[in-house]
Amino acid sequence: MSADLTLLKKKHEYLKNKRRSYESLYRDLSDYLAPDRGFFDGEEPGKERTDRYKKLIDPSATICLNYFAAGMQGGLNSPKRPWLRLQTNDPDMNKYKPFREYFSAVEHILYAIFAQSNFYTATHNIYLEQGTFGTGCLLMEEDFNKVVRFTALTAGEYWIDVGDDGRVNTMYRELYMPARNIVRRWGKERVTDKVRTAAEGNDPFHLFKLIQVVEPREGRDTSKIDTLNMPYSSVYFEPDGQDVLGESGFDECPIAAPRWSAVGSAVYGTGPGHMVLRQVKLLQEENMTKLKAAHKMVDPPVIGPTALNKKGINTLPGGKNYMDADKIAQFGALYNVNYDINAAIESIHDVRNIIERILYTDLFIMMVEKDNMTATEILERKQEKLFTLGPAIEKQTDELLDPVIDFTYSAAARRGILPPAPPELQGENLEIEYISTLAQAQKLAGLEQMRAYVGVGMDLAQLNPEVVDKIDVDAIMDEAADVTGIPPKCNRSSDETTALRQQRQQQQQAMMEQEQANQEAARMKDLAGASLEGKNALTAAQEAMEG
Repeated sequence: MSADLTLLKKKHEYLKNKRRSYESLYRDLSDYLAPDRGFFDGEEPGKERTDRYKKLIDPSATICLNYFAAGMQGGLNSPKRPWLRLQTNDPDMNKYKPFREYFSAVEHILYAIFAQSNFYTATHNIYLEQGTFGTGCLLMEEDFNKVVRFTALTAGEYWIDVGDDGRVNTMYRELYMPARNIVRRWGKERVTDKVRTAAEGNDPFHLFKLIQVVEPREGRDTSKIDTLNMPYSSVYFEPDGQDVLGESGFDECPIAAPRWSAVGSAVYGTGPGHMVLRQVKLLQEENMTKLKAAHKMVDPPVIGPTALNKKGINTLPGGKNYMDADKIAQFGALYNVNYDINAAIESIHDVRNIIERILYTDLFIMMVEKDNMTATEILERKQEKLFTLGPAIEKQTDELLDPVIDFTYSAAARRGILPPAPPELQGENLEIEYISTLAQAQKLAGLEQMRAYVGVGMDLAQLNPEVVDKIDVDAIMDEAADVTGIPPKCNRSSDETTALRQQRQQQQQAMMEQEQANQEAARMKDLAGASLEGKNALTAAQEAMEG
């Protein structure tokens, strides 16, 4: 094996130290926003974690997060509608029929792969991870039956690092496997004694921790095409092992790790969960206070004569307590609870509103409840939300969807299930245009600026018609076609438009010439049929000519 286990372990410790400052925050985010997410040191895999819900009294933020993830997926990569389109960077080439047919065929294959795999389930989990922890991590592997298999990791079970370009290209993750599976996969010669003993003894299903490493391979021989010289390495080892269990590789980076917002050179991102955490804690505290106050108001602590100490006090509804007449005055509430429950409910409502605004709940509820909503409808109703979502949407396309499509396209090409590309496309770089609802709505927001520009021009044209000369209508239409995402065949190219206008001018010129000819013919006909008797303009002209 070419992997240096000592170096891998050192880098693992380095990445652990790099992430350590986030871990207490991740635990809080898990406890208060998504108790079923996150996997941290000391937790056993597969163990019921119902105790992690003990801090969650009011689940409003958790409900909002579910809307958040559903809305992000419905708006960016919905399984119910097209969301990607392949093209070149040359608009005129994209209108060439063989290219359009090839792009359409490839798009249908990609959609089919995504539909039969676990892609949509995995990306939904990635959106939940980003909403809660600010970072998601998706591992992609080729699959014999499904072409591609996706694994959505949760915070705490992985460590990542970025390359010189700021993109995530390294991942270390913990996983657990039964002893018998480890031995079957890599052989008993490579496993540690404790794994071998468990597999061969009475505990073959005991889970053991493994580490998987995916990172760019250094010092590879580019002249070889075997798995040990692929651009990205994949290595498995036991934390206390003396040798790696196995090593293989990938031709493309199999990691898609979107960060909701990454500041500077930070490896891990921040997300809406970071912003709402204090509000969510406050929401739990206010609800607990309201419950305590309500309990004390309904069942207050009481004070009574010492004689009742032995008999006890019956506080049940309809309960009876007996005492001497001179002792009755000593029995009553210990103190009065003056708690304004209406004010508390209003405060709780205000906190919930803040949480909903930060998690874009109103926008995503609108999208989820009407899953056929158009980009124009979203823009008209929630334009201000779209502006704040803009950078995050760009992060999703750049760090999540782009890598997924690249990896899936390459895997499909290696399987030979893609149609042959037209010869003219050889060597051309294909680009991805996103036509999802949110992507289109973002583009339409820019169209509003053009509408405003044209509107100002038309208003000023009433004062000075020459202002219209400043407006390049063709350029605006081309931009609008790109923004609205209409098929290329619906928007004529500049050459086609010029040819059409020239044809129209020629037709108009021909019509004018025909009209003039018709008028001349009619005039000559009138002259030919005019009477030469009597005194009129024609006889006068004839006399003058004969004169």
